[in-house]
Amino acid sequence: MAPPCHGRRRTLACLTALTAFGLLGASVYLFIEIQDLVAALSIVSVLLVRLDQTLVAGLPTGALAVAQRLTPYLDFLSMGPAVISMVLLLGAAAAAVGRQGQRSFCCAKLFVALAELALLVALTWYLGVTSAALMADRPVLTEQWAAFTAVCVEEKPLLQQAVSEAQQSVDTLGASGTPGATASAQAALAAAQAQMTDFDELCTALDDVPSQVLRLRGAGLASLVATLLALLAVNSLCCAAGCCCRVRAARVAPEPAPAPSKPTGHADEEPLDEEDLVAP
Repeated sequence: MAPPCHGRRRTLACLTALTAFGLLGASVYLFIEIQDLVAALSIVSVLLVRLDQTLVAGLPTGALAVAQRLTPYLDFLSMGPAVISMVLLLGAAAAAVGRQGQRSFCCAKLFVALAELALLVALTWYLGVTSAALMADRPVLTEQWAAFTAVCVEEKPLLQQAVSEAQQSVDTLGASGTPGATASAQAALAAAQAQMTDFDELCTALDDVPSQVLRLRGAGLASLVATLLALLAVNSLCCAAGCCCRVRAARVAPEPAPAPSKPTGHADEEPLDEEDLVAP
């Protein structure tokens, strides 16, 4: 019959494996939900380069620069820490229920340490995502975002005026202008219309960002809870397997001292005195 501690380790190892797969499922959920936000931020990054910089000078360039650098890694961040943590959690569970020995003990301790490090990274990321999603519809943030994107309201009339003037110039030169002047006017009109289209697309993407962040509440909370459960499970497994403390060498009882051998002959009798040797 297996000792009780071995059964407890096996139970906690199964629980650790379940939390590992739960963490993977939550990260897949977040990966799916974050795709719209990734697409919007990618559009913003591209259009900020194509637009005339005087049009976007009023945008928060510092925050947008951080978003531009972070956007290519959002897909990895949504699943990467969870996948790495899952592999390490499964390794810790397997090592904890394996053959008990110095090598298995060190292997379990290494997997637990690496799993906790990966889970702390995942916890930090999921906590940030959840906090941003829960605060996305708060008035203080919506008002701040409206102030950031006020350029969309302020600059649009200027772009519309530039398009109207370019169109008017084309109409005027179309009847009496030279071919070169007409071609130049048409090129200016095409450029103004392209700027107007890109500006509208940029503003639409920026307006969609708060609602897309808000959609991450469920996935962020699920990932956060799954990470906390995985931390609880792997720490419980660590304590049950004894890898949170030093290895104690097994105590060996000292061998009993050998019993003294009995001498042969009359060694048990008392020695004779000289008087006993004298005949009566």
